[in-house]
Amino acid sequence: MRWISGIASLLVVLLGPAAQVASASEPVSTRPTGLDGTAPTSAEVAGYPVELHGTWLPPDISCATLDAAGSDALVVIEGGRLLGYEDTHFIRSVDRLADVPAAWLIRSALSLGGDTPDDSDNVFVLTGNELVIAGDGSATVYRKCR
Repeated sequence: MRWISGIASLLVVLLGPAAQVASASEPVSTRPTGLDGTAPTSAEVAGYPVELHGTWLPPDISCATLDAAGSDALVVIEGGRLLGYEDTHFIRSVDRLADVPAAWLIRSALSLGGDTPDDSDNVFVLTGNELVIAGDGSATVYRKCR
């Protein structure tokens, strides 16, 4: 799914008013305070940003019960893929949107076990051990366990 206004609104709330969207199909044109003001960097990449690698659970599930948490709540980010419940995102590109808080627009091929993957655009915002993943009109908060 392409960049949608709901994600743009969430990005403005999370990153502040400096994160204005130029149009519904373009990445953020300016960055939050504390950055050099240059355009967001974009690259075809081999993997997810290293800061995102790890095992993530929603904050209402204890990391102490990670092995019994159930696969439907667990998200694992490693190398070039994000593993979720019955789906895998294979990374295509990353646009760095901000340094503080760390934010990326990540484009991936979403595989639901079918033959043809769907395009998926998600905004990832990382603050400490808390990760917000926003896309397809919703946002989910995760806490890093490992």
